[in-house]
Amino acid sequence: VTKEGLFRKPGNKSRMTTLKELLIAKGPAVSIDPEIFSPNDVACILKEFVRELPEPLLTERHLEAHRQILALGQHARSPEDISRYSSRKLSALQLLMLLLPPPVQKLTMHLLQLLQRIADSPESKMTAATLGTIFAPMFFIERKVQPRDLYCQITTTAPAVSFMIDKAHELFK
Repeated sequence: VTKEGLFRKPGNKSRMTTLKELLIAKGPAVSIDPEIFSPNDVACILKEFVRELPEPLLTERHLEAHRQILALGQHARSPEDISRYSSRKLSALQLLMLLLPPPVQKLTMHLLQLLQRIADSPESKMTAATLGTIFAPMFFIERKVQPRDLYCQITTTAPAVSFMIDKAHELFK
């Protein structure tokens, strides 16, 4: 988690292909040797697996609810109001997470907690906002979206992913 640029910098293509084949063949029994595979190789494979899921983690069905939650408190200026709206957002997101199928809940929880650890590591030079931009397509955006629409959708959904990364440890309590 301390590797600079984790999830932003690419891994080695041939090592990633080997690792992906190993993971598909052996699943969780695979031992990832750090002498062979770099953290960037592993991070890229994780992104690839999540990107290849048949639908985004937080499904199109709940996208409007996520947008409404994100809009809560946009007008807040005082620290008290910001804190109150942040608490409301967290509560609403916790309820939305309960609507996800259990395997998706578990994957989302572990992924967000990993991203929070990376964002909390100053050595990684990755913030919740940066990670939110990288992961927004995997959390929200339909797989068949046109490239010209992708930027707009990432721009609108990245803050929601950033908020979830910031609140990852509280989100599933």
